[in-house]
Amino acid sequence: MALATGIRVVLLPGMTGSAIMEYSIYKKNGFLMIVCTNSMQHQILDESGNIKINHSSKNGYGVKSINKIVKKYDGSIKYSQSEDTLACSIAIYNG
Repeated sequence: MALATGIRVVLLPGMTGSAIMEYSIYKKNGFLMIVCTNSMQHQILDESGNIKINHSSKNGYGVKSINKIVKKYDGSIKYSQSEDTLACSIAIYNG
């Protein structure tokens, strides 16, 4: 979930008043934690909890970059979605 995508979603018509975009970065138990939460209007996670990527609509390139960075630093990434928000939680060991 790239920053540009989060901004686009918050600015979409129909998102007025309830749109959010939150980013938290902190250390916990030797890990660097990065949590990103964005408003979302539709389901974008598949049954396995992965983001459905659609390059024909120019979606998913930020997710691909994030996954590459997390893998490079031997981290983990988890996506979760509620009725109206999408969260991405990243943990990278920072011992």
